Amino acid sequence: MQNAKPFFTLFFAMRTVIKSIRPEIEASIEQANTLEIFQNQTLRPILKFQNELLMQLMKHYFMKRKDAFYELKNKEKPKYIDHAIRQDLRFKSQMLGVIIGHFTHDEFDLYTQHEAELSRRMTDLLCQRIVSQVEVFVK
Repeated sequence: MQNAKPFFTLFFAMRTVIKSIRPEIEASIEQANTLEIFQNQTLRPILKFQNELLMQLMKHYFMKRKDAFYELKNKEKPKYIDHAIRQDLRFKSQMLGVIIGHFTHDEFDLYTQHEAELSRRMTDLLCQRIVSQVEVFVK
């Protein structure tokens, strides 16, 4: 049991580091339920922090599909992005993994208790974030 103390010290230090690198996002938590608080205090900051990587993954997705995205009309591009994230389960899992990988142990426990609802929220936020930056994907 002598080795347990360094482990717990490291565990709590990692939790502090993970949370400290996230950007702060202003959000009202008055009358918010647990999942709304999680969305605003955990998901949104992680999405903001990982934005550049998520955008790179989206560009890579377009490239793997022979750049068909770039041939679409501007009004069709948001639908293409939304469909890619929601319907391509492998790609969706990869994108969600980028987010989930930044959870602390406690956050992951909450996530597993409400996995379906929080996965839906993450997918919605991810689609909104990428669609709002569609102009970045100009070839």
